Amino acid sequence: MPLEIFDNDDYIDKRPEELFTECKEGKSPYFFSGKWSWRKVDILGYDPEIKRFHIKFKGVNPIEKHIKRLDLMFDCEDRSKFLQRVTAARAYRERFKEALRLRHYLENVYACDLAPIGEKWVEGIQKKALQGINNKKSPLLQNLNNVFIRRYDIAIRKG
Repeated sequence: MPLEIFDNDDYIDKRPEELFTECKEGKSPYFFSGKWSWRKVDILGYDPEIKRFHIKFKGVNPIEKHIKRLDLMFDCEDRSKFLQRVTAARAYRERFKEALRLRHYLENVYACDLAPIGEKWVEGIQKKALQGINNKKSPLLQNLNNVFIRRYDIAIRKG
């Protein structure tokens, strides 16, 4: 999952275009000899359509590429704040992945061993929920009923 999805707006001081206007140098992760390190780059431009910066690595192997914001630390920005931002985004992504794994587990564990919710229970809940509603056969209500039953199944598996 792309890290930018989990970026926290609290860390954003300036828009990418503003940063590019102020600063044309920075650092970006570079993989060499089996490890990642931050290497100096020239920032050549910003494309708002693809939301990527055009950079060129300085040094022996001047590779050019387009990178996302969290892969570019501007020289003019606070280094510790940038690293906090990246660390926070990684932590949010890990928590999200953990939640996905838990959900997948709960949806698939003991699927055959659990009894479904009883029909009388469903009817009783529907009766209370639909008091005063004329069209009790609408597709929206049927969808809500299906969602309720799925959530019940997940809750039972948690217990």
